[in-house]
Amino acid sequence: MDPDQKLVELINTLLEKTLNGRLAWASTPLPDAYKVAFRQHSITVHRSGSGTLPQYSVSLINSTGEEVKSFTSTMPGDDYYPTLEKIFCRARRQAVATDEVITQIQEELAKV
Repeated sequence: MDPDQKLVELINTLLEKTLNGRLAWASTPLPDAYKVAFRQHSITVHRSGSGTLPQYSVSLINSTGEEVKSFTSTMPGDDYYPTLEKIFCRARRQAVATDEVITQIQEELAKV
């Protein structure tokens, strides 16, 4: 199988597992970067740039912390821009506990 095709399949699986809540995304020391760790390796999803057209990237990190492969999409017209954007948004939502924060605020508002 073509190495690039393997990466595309990995990104598609990453989206599926992220949307199904099967991955434990966590914050990183970097702004707008979130990671999911596996036994030996990890994946980081990152948003960079400002304004209405940020770029999204996925990096594969080996057991020593070295980036071994990355995939970046820079324009909404790119085939994988929407996919990487969805992965990033879901990873961020989970890592910063958006749903829990909303629930807690709603509970506090109910008491006012």
